[in-house]
Amino acid sequence: MRSRLTDYFRRQAKFSAELSISPEVFSGEAEEDSPDFGLQAAVVRRTASTPDNSAIKDEIEAANKLFCEYGFSFYDLAACSPKSEKTRKMCARAVAFLMDRPLLITEMRRTKQLPLKALEQPGIPRKTLERHRKYMIAAAEILLHDDFPCLKEYMHSIREEGRQ
Repeated sequence: MRSRLTDYFRRQAKFSAELSISPEVFSGEAEEDSPDFGLQAAVVRRTASTPDNSAIKDEIEAANKLFCEYGFSFYDLAACSPKSEKTRKMCARAVAFLMDRPLLITEMRRTKQLPLKALEQPGIPRKTLERHRKYMIAAAEILLHDDFPCLKEYMHSIREEGRQ
């Protein structure tokens, strides 16, 4: 019985950071003297600084159509995205190298494949390039297109690598 209770409390621990908030906070009806007023101001600032959800949704749908030409979907990227910092940096270097060479971009768009032979040159193992091919194609296409301003915000590490 004791171990069951311990397991239960461990499972429930992830919910301990949640706060119960009255619905008036989100509707903007909280009064200045209420304890939720500061929270309401924070919620309003947060929602004002985030882009419109429909714009992001439209961008994802447009990107998905573009990625279908390469043989994968936007939702496949979660499985092939690099997890470790070292691998992310290698992929960012490869994408930056690719973006600096317009001939490689035109070759990639013409053949609908990542030019692995050319990208091996900067010291990135072929195995890494093959494993994260979809991620690198998606990153390059998102950064090259002007149609994806919201999605470009998520590619800040690749843009920083390109500046170095």
